[in-house]
Amino acid sequence: MASVKGACNCGAVQISIPEADFPKESLLCHCLNCKASSGSLASLNLVIPTSSVKIEKGQPKKYLETECASGNTMDRWFCGDCGSACFSISSGLKEVSFVKGGLFVKEFKKTGRTMPAPAKESWWRHHEEWERAFGCDLVE
Repeated sequence: MASVKGACNCGAVQISIPEADFPKESLLCHCLNCKASSGSLASLNLVIPTSSVKIEKGQPKKYLETECASGNTMDRWFCGDCGSACFSISSGLKEVSFVKGGLFVKEFKKTGRTMPAPAKESWWRHHEEWERAFGCDLVE
């Protein structure tokens, strides 16, 4: 079965997703926690069944976040060497993983594939006043 490969910035953590489970759209999250963990204005997330996320190399470290706006806790998995965010799993939605789009940018650059465009932006109320929405659904 064909799969989509991704890796952290240093390559110590590598994952694969079956092609059939790789989404056609992404989710931009503007919650304060995603902003902080991504080091950016939003986190580009690919919503993928947790059972489909395969760690091919390395072992990401986990940070348990207990103060999320949703009221759930969040397991945030990241590379312990370079610090790249890898994926997150919410206690309220364990069947899906929020896999970080940045894991795939180097491979996509090599293959000419493009990142799925955002279909939704969550926690928009936390956007910066100068930011502009992508024109997709705004959800909380």
